[in-house]
Amino acid sequence: MVYLDSSAIVKLVHVEAETAALRTWLTGRAQMPLVSSLLARVETARALW
Repeated sequence: MVYLDSSAIVKLVHVEAETAALRTWLTGRAQMPLVSSLLARVETARALW
């Protein structure tokens, strides 16, 4: 299981310096489910707004 916090989710939606590295890291764990907290939805929306 891979836990994504809001900063990781933002990097997947909005290209940042670490986006490519995060995508590569996640690709190596493609068989693992991605999880997050309900709070990440609010934090991510706020960060992107």
